Amino acid sequence: MKTFIAYPDKEEKVEEKFKFEPITWAELEKKQVRPIEWLVEDVIPEPSLCLIASRGGVGKTLVTLEIVRQIIEGGMFLGKYQCKKTKVLYI
Repeated sequence: MKTFIAYPDKEEKVEEKFKFEPITWAELEKKQVRPIEWLVEDVIPEPSLCLIASRGGVGKTLVTLEIVRQIIEGGMFLGKYQCKKTKVLYI
């Protein structure tokens, strides 16, 4: 069996970039964590990739378009979740 690596240089860089090194709990507690920036407050972080899935006919498109509308307007999704006003590309 042969193994082919298309881009050996890139693979080496990836391994270096994502090298896992264990740390202690004390070291973890000292780490500074960036605050989460929300596209839709407490629902969709920014940046993110989201998936809305369910069986057909339950309203996925309706919910998605309402989220998009509220983001475009900078409004409140479901009257509860503040949306960051920005442009949206819906495909």
